[in-house]
Amino acid sequence: MKKAGLFNPTLMAFVMVGFMMAIAAEGADLRFSRYYSDGLVLQRDKPNFIRGVSEANSKVTLQFGGQSVSCVSDASGHWEATLAPMAANAVGQKLIATTSSGNTRCEIENVLIGDVFLVALQSSIDVSLGRDEAGRRAAADAGESAFNVINIKTYPP
Repeated sequence: MKKAGLFNPTLMAFVMVGFMMAIAAEGADLRFSRYYSDGLVLQRDKPNFIRGVSEANSKVTLQFGGQSVSCVSDASGHWEATLAPMAANAVGQKLIATTSSGNTRCEIENVLIGDVFLVALQSSIDVSLGRDEAGRRAAADAGESAFNVINIKTYPP
């Protein structure tokens, strides 16, 4: 008589198929790249490249500021569309992405158009804006609505 073990090939096959279906379903989601979120500021007077992930080889349409642009995702589902240059605008707008089926949609809210400055690994920034009197005045004069700061964590990737 054969002893019943913990390993059951049929059960394992069902579990593996379930995992693969879950991974495939997650890959089908439409989403923006992790660097895009509510409160985004797009650079004024320059083309803006918007990136994300969707189902492989699917048409993605972006709508923003009266523009509608489309692209097709590659075999791994990555897509990139370019918005034409726009003038500065401090009124928050929605950036909307939809798939060709129209059933999948994602949005980023309160998107502004202005000047974007990237500063990386500069230890004196907190000194000049946070500890120095002139820096505190400059930050206060900018006003909350005109001055956005984000912290992009790169670890883990």
